[in-house]
Amino acid sequence: MLREWKRAVRMNKDTIAADRFNAGYDETYKDWLKGNIQGISFSVPNIYRSVEDKESKALIELREVRREAQEMHEEFLRKQEEDKYALESVTQELESLRSNLGELNLWIGDKKSGMCLEDWEEKGRRSEGYLVMIQYRLQHLMAQNKRSRSEAGPSGAS
Repeated sequence: MLREWKRAVRMNKDTIAADRFNAGYDETYKDWLKGNIQGISFSVPNIYRSVEDKESKALIELREVRREAQEMHEEFLRKQEEDKYALESVTQELESLRSNLGELNLWIGDKKSGMCLEDWEEKGRRSEGYLVMIQYRLQHLMAQNKRSRSEAGPSGAS
């Protein structure tokens, strides 16, 4: 636009004082622009370019990544503590059940040996077959538990 106006001034279409340092920025330029703007179209850039401080931007991104990594690490440690607590409680419960199972097995053995001295009516009432069945089932479960522990032992189970 300014070039066209300067060309028009050189061709003496408008008479203005020659000003090398402020050419085109006085009232006559504005009047000329208003009169000639209807037929002129020019492209406007769609993307405005801005000056970026790449180092500051990289530092900000680095800070965000570090903060996210710290949050993830803290969450991992929190979950690890929760898992450790759950594992300890389950291990204690398993040890308790194992000792209770052994005590129950001894109690059943005592009842079975005590039944040998009782009369037939008492034996029938206590139902020796039922006690033998329970003892067999408990021994089977204990043997199965020992097998599973021996198989899982080398893989890191304590």
